[in-house]
Amino acid sequence: MELVTEEAMDAFYNGIRTVELPLAVNDYLTVIGGRKPGAKAFAISLHSMPPDPKYLVEYEIDGSDDIVPMSLLMRHRGKRPAGVHPSSP
Repeated sequence: MELVTEEAMDAFYNGIRTVELPLAVNDYLTVIGGRKPGAKAFAISLHSMPPDPKYLVEYEIDGSDDIVPMSLLMRHRGKRPAGVHPSSP
């Protein structure tokens, strides 16, 4: 696992997405595999670098968190549902 660079972490928290790192803080996600398939979650932190970056996510249903690879996440584009996360911008 490659350590997360300061540049990558800054981009994550500033909402800058790239092909290699396609998520930003508070992105609304669906988990498509792993321990909680179908669960809705929010990107909280970048945990590891590509080729399959891992993100710390917070599950919408119970507030628990987990580290999930990008290959098991799907980002919802556009507006997230109103009021689903207290720290939503």
